[in-house]
Amino acid sequence: MSEANSVQPAQPDGQLPRQKPDEVTIRISRLTLLGVLLLAVCVAVPAVAQPILFGWLGAVPIALAVWILRVRTRVSESGLEVRNMRGSRHISWNDIKGLTFPKHRSARAELRDGGAVTLPAVAITDIHKISPLSGGRIPDLSAAAHE
Repeated sequence: MSEANSVQPAQPDGQLPRQKPDEVTIRISRLTLLGVLLLAVCVAVPAVAQPILFGWLGAVPIALAVWILRVRTRVSESGLEVRNMRGSRHISWNDIKGLTFPKHRSARAELRDGGAVTLPAVAITDIHKISPLSGGRIPDLSAAAHE
């Protein structure tokens, strides 16, 4: 029987045993879609009243929803997979010099060749998710400070 089809015994509290994840996906909270829904309701009034002038406003909430659902950063032991509106890119840990966290923006992966790649939805609070999968390349300084 393969491991994927095997049944895990439950722990005493009824939970399945946790295994170390081999990848973590960091994305924008789906709760932000509620704000997009509110925006859609707000732009519906002028779009319905004057469709010739304001009909294009209906595209704004749709574009925002697609952006929220599309962008993400997947962290695995092999590297980072960055997905934005234009496409996807895989970056190996060997190509990454470090991460920077600019104020009020998403994190950036500084590359060894001098370039940088924006990591959508990644904030400084996500470093504890990234650090274990980086194989020690990205240290979790907040965990080190608590020790």
